[in-house]
Amino acid sequence: MLTPIFASLIALSTASGWSCQNQDLEISCADGSCEVADGFTPMDVTVDQHSLNVCAYSGCWSGPATTVSSGNALYAVGHGMTWSQDASASGATFQVALDTSTGIAVLNGEAYAHPMLCQPLDDASKTR
Repeated sequence: MLTPIFASLIALSTASGWSCQNQDLEISCADGSCEVADGFTPMDVTVDQHSLNVCAYSGCWSGPATTVSSGNALYAVGHGMTWSQDASASGATFQVALDTSTGIAVLNGEAYAHPMLCQPLDDASKTR
């Protein structure tokens, strides 16, 4: 019989996709410095083997992603991502670095640099 912790680790390491949010901090960086927002709406990020979606406030950046997995590390990079509210505003680049053993990630792109908590897509719908 698998212990609950061991079963959770197996689920984390074999997930086909991930759902992430920055529940605690919104960090924006520009011109060599970063600032933490006082109040914010968390971003929703989903990543799978072929796509990356980064949703903030009133829309989402979406597009294909290049992903690399090595051990517990998953890296996803989306280039030329399109903003859902203005298709002509394409060209955004986002990167996600995720430790699949802990569910902790960092999102970087469009002046955002967020620590995020993630869970497998199959589990995300159960807790949100």
